[in-house]
Order: sequence, then C-alpha cells, then structure tokens
Amino acid sequence: MDLWQQNRLIDDQLARFTAGSSDANKPNGQITEVLRTIHANLFDEGLNAERVKQLCLIGNHNISCRFKHIVGVGIHDYIEMKRVEAAKLLLQQTTIEISTIAFKLGYSYQESFSRAFRRRAGCSPKEYRLQVVHPK
Repeated sequence: MDLWQQNRLIDDQLARFTAGSSDANKPNGQITEVLRTIHANLFDEGLNAERVKQLCLIGNHNISCRFKHIVGVGIHDYIEMKRVEAAKLLLQQTTIEISTIAFKLGYSYQESFSRAFRRRAGCSPKEYRLQVVHPK
C-alpha cells in the first residue's frame, strides 16, 4: 500500500470514527456545542480546551467545570480519550506505522502519542497491536 492509499485509509477510518460519536447528543446548549466542536476538530494538532473555547466563541471560564460535570471528564481528558479510541481502531484494523497514526491523530511527536496511549490503554501502541493481532 503506497503512502497516498495509507493516508486515504486513515482519513476514511477517522471520518467514520468522528461521525459515529454518540456523546455529541448529550443535552445542554454550550456543552453540546463544545462536543460538536471537539469531534469536528478531534485530530487537529494543537486542539486543547482553550482552542475549543475559541472555536466555540465561548469566553466563559467555567465551561471546563460544566463540561466535566456533564460529560464526566475534563475537555483535555476527553480529547485524549477519543484520540486513543481512534488509535485502537487503527491499530486493530490496519498495519500502518504507529508514527503515521500518531501524526494523523494530531500528535506532533510519537512519544507524546505513546505516553497518552499508555495512560489510557495501560500499554504502548506496539504492545496493544501485538495483543490484538496475536492474543494470548
């Protein structure tokens, strides 16, 4: 598979991932808008709580607290959690290099992606792929 085909496969899979997110249907005006914005920009490098507020045109500083109260996790944790969920799918369904997956998910450095993945999944992306491909 050439690089163009790999990128197309990743882009298609990530588009399906963000389109299928059910959390964006939770009630509460601003929180719904924040969720929609996160899902629309989930794989953008530099997406964080401040950027989400800018994109939503929200100047309200307590939106992070309200988000955590309604969704159950903070904005940063939510973004990381969703990116790791997408990474798990790509690791299971493709043989694309981990560094390429990291970049496509919005991480500037593979090390940052690996740390986030380990926090959420309890193992490295490589270990996860091996467990899925060759379960014990």
